[in-house]
Amino acid sequence: MIAKRPVAALTPIVLALAALHDIPVAEAQVACPLGTYSNDGNEPCTDAEPGRFVSTVGATAAQDCPVGRFQSLPGQDACDLAPPGSFVSAPGSSAAAQCAVGSFATNVGQTVCDLAPRGFFVANPGASVAEQCSIGSFAANEGQDACDPAPAGSFVASVAATTATLCAPGSFSQAEAQTECELAPEGSFVAIAGATSATICPTGTTTTATGANACSTTPGPSVTPSGNGWVLDVGSLKSMTTGDPGLPALPSGYEFPVVFQEFRLITGAAGSSARVTLDYGSTLPSNARILKYGRPPGGSSDTWFEIAGSISGSTVRFSLTDGGLGDLDGTANSVIVDPVGIGVPTGGGSAEPIPALPIWLLSLTGVLLALFGSVRARVFGFRKR
Repeated sequence: MIAKRPVAALTPIVLALAALHDIPVAEAQVACPLGTYSNDGNEPCTDAEPGRFVSTVGATAAQDCPVGRFQSLPGQDACDLAPPGSFVSAPGSSAAAQCAVGSFATNVGQTVCDLAPRGFFVANPGASVAEQCSIGSFAANEGQDACDPAPAGSFVASVAATTATLCAPGSFSQAEAQTECELAPEGSFVAIAGATSATICPTGTTTTATGANACSTTPGPSVTPSGNGWVLDVGSLKSMTTGDPGLPALPSGYEFPVVFQEFRLITGAAGSSARVTLDYGSTLPSNARILKYGRPPGGSSDTWFEIAGSISGSTVRFSLTDGGLGDLDGTANSVIVDPVGIGVPTGGGSAEPIPALPIWLLSLTGVLLALFGSVRARVFGFRKR
């Protein structure tokens, strides 16, 4: 803008000097004020353009705003500092630029924005600070506009994390963004780091505490016979899991929560019955069934079948008869060979059920079987002794 001042606008000093030197007022020269300039530094003057400034009187040129500063208005004698959250990277700028997402500017007059450091993020443009990643998340790189959730199988327990930590063996996390891992429940295990689930211990094995990285073999139940002089042949005890090659093919429609147990009772009266108590040491499912292997009454081949008895807590009780139901060798010879298992029905089938029989009838069955000859022992992994 070019302007010529009227005489009335001249300063008293200028007028006095003009009078002192006999200079006509119309011919007096006036220097360009701050924010303006001209070729000779005198009026008429031009306003400094946006992005430029004039900081001296009588200037012959305007200067570009330096980097870090800007000027949006004409005729200014100074430039403004870029405010926090913005920057000016080129001289002669008429505006500051906002910092992009992932970056920030804390100070005034910045020429570039700072990248969000690792463990931090900037979600919005024009930010003056970066934010910490919260627990459950992390930022591995600089300049992130969001934090990454801890993947399944890992966790982040502290703020401003730069990485997620894998769950240790014995623990797991199923979902993202976890702040801690879950311990493997009792009866299960986690063998590797970074697991997303725990694995149920195979049949015949277990864990006795949470957070296990391996299962140990489940001890077999205690076996206590009673009645008619029957005692346990301690050397005959053998516990087997579902993968044991000595086990006959298992029936469908069951799960097997504990080991299979083989044992032998001796010294009882030939053909008599024995009451057997098994204690597995931990509570059995309420719908568990007692399973025997052999030839059921009226059957033509060996199979698994259910027998009558009671299950309460960890204790199982049932009756066996020498040479009769439940005696694998089928002979009334003062030796009862008993393979037994505990099955939990799953609804997909079942072993052949055998109804409960009174003790006197079981004894009579044993005597009759002895009279009509011995039955060949069926072994299939449960050997006759």
